[in-house]
Amino acid sequence: MKYKYDKREQRIFLACGIIFTGLFLLALIAVRLQDKAADINAFGIICVIAEMFTPIPAFASWYAYFDCTAYIRKLEQGGVSVPEDKRFEPVMAAPPVYPGEEKDSKQSMALAAICFVIAAMLLIHTVVFYIKWNARIGSEGGFMSAIQFIAVILWCIGGIVYFRQRSAASYRDDTVFDPGRKERTGLAKGILIIMIMLAVTAAALSVASSMTNYVYRTRMYEKYGENWRVHDGEAIRPGEVYR
Repeated sequence: MKYKYDKREQRIFLACGIIFTGLFLLALIAVRLQDKAADINAFGIICVIAEMFTPIPAFASWYAYFDCTAYIRKLEQGGVSVPEDKRFEPVMAAPPVYPGEEKDSKQSMALAAICFVIAAMLLIHTVVFYIKWNARIGSEGGFMSAIQFIAVILWCIGGIVYFRQRSAASYRDDTVFDPGRKERTGLAKGILIIMIMLAVTAAALSVASSMTNYVYRTRMYEKYGENWRVHDGEAIRPGEVYR
């Protein structure tokens, strides 16, 4: 069984995380100071670019560090001493032994719980959205609500996947040597996936909300003209006689 990480990589990830986070904070401060300056110079442009792009390697470094740290800790709990450099010791002398391997993975259950909570919150948002916009614009509001309900279903599926991975009979951690079982998603990777899903969900909700508002405001403008804001909140259904 080969090592996934070693202590040298752990130190590298930590150093990169600190460096890129520090660069981001310095760039953030520098850009705020440059905002007060009368002219734009090359240093200010460099700071703006650094502020935009340093969060990506900083996030990647911290993700790798926490994943590496969790991996090394689990190996040490299994009685395996992680080498300083796996290039000189790529294979474990003996696989780790976990006499008390938990029946249900708490990390998988935590990831599943997060997904189900987010799904419940999205469901409440979708119901409120439907009640509000179906009363105002009719079928278009229901259509946009149906699109948002797809996100609820996807989050429920994600929760079910993580919940199934809790079983030690079918799934194992990445530090357990057992070719007969599938490798479950680790906590760090699971949180990363959830954050990406949250970003995609937020973008989808924003688009649905913007499109719904656009339909409503277009109809209001067609009926009331420039003074449509006075009637904002009124129901306006398709087929009404506009001005």
